[in-house]
Amino acid sequence: MPVRGDRRDHFEAEVDVWEVASRIAAGRKAKEIDPALATLRACVAEAEADPAVHPVALKRLREMLEFTETIDRWYGQITTVARPKLMALLKLGARIAALVPGGK
Repeated sequence: MPVRGDRRDHFEAEVDVWEVASRIAAGRKAKEIDPALATLRACVAEAEADPAVHPVALKRLREMLEFTETIDRWYGQITTVARPKLMALLKLGARIAALVPGGK
C-alpha cells in the first residue's frame, strides 16, 4: 500500500485464512514435493538402467515415486474443489473412509 511521500514498502496482511493456507501449501509443494518428484524420477531411471541395483531397492524407489506422484495428483485435484465442499470434506474427518468400499 503506497503512502504519499514515503519510500518504504508497506504491506497488508492477508485476512482470508484459506488464501493464506493455499499460498503456504503451494509454496511447500514447489520447494519440497516438486524437487522430490524430479529426484525420485531420476533415481528410478538410473536404478532401472543399473543391473547392480538390488531388485528390492528398485522396488522401494518405485513405491516412493508412486506414493509421491499420487500425493501430487491429489493436491492438484483438491485445489480445484470449491471451498464450501472442501470444508464439508474436512469436517467429515475419518468418516470419509466410509465412502471407500472395503475401507474403515
